[in-house]
Amino acid sequence: LSFDEGRQWNKYSFTNTPLFVDGVLGEPGEETLIMTIFGHFSHRSEWQLVKIDFRSIFNRRCTEADYQTWHLHNQGEPCLMGVKRIYRKLKPTSRCVMGKTYSVTMTSAPCDCTEADFEWVLVSVSSIQSVRGQVTSPS
Repeated sequence: LSFDEGRQWNKYSFTNTPLFVDGVLGEPGEETLIMTIFGHFSHRSEWQLVKIDFRSIFNRRCTEADYQTWHLHNQGEPCLMGVKRIYRKLKPTSRCVMGKTYSVTMTSAPCDCTEADFEWVLVSVSSIQSVRGQVTSPS
């Protein structure tokens, strides 16, 4: 598991036998810290459910100091499709619960598009179709 955006990884054993994981579910509710992992011990075994309670790890509410701004970018270019987007997100080192009142904060501002914002497709003359959907052959 990683709690810091993959900077550090820790190995945990939740079962005595290795589990082939088919999926992970978050319990309903905005503040839940319980995850359910479901899978099989072997390809022929019945479903196995493992509930993990993270309340002992995330035992405090987030404060303003736990957040940072993050700029959406494409290879360092902050303008994507004519818009700059800035998000407010948790710092990778923050271990806290966001709470019920948390909502994703995003600000945006228009910016000039560049050639990189457009996908260019080259079409050969022989693949051009007529307006009515029938393929035409070049004469």
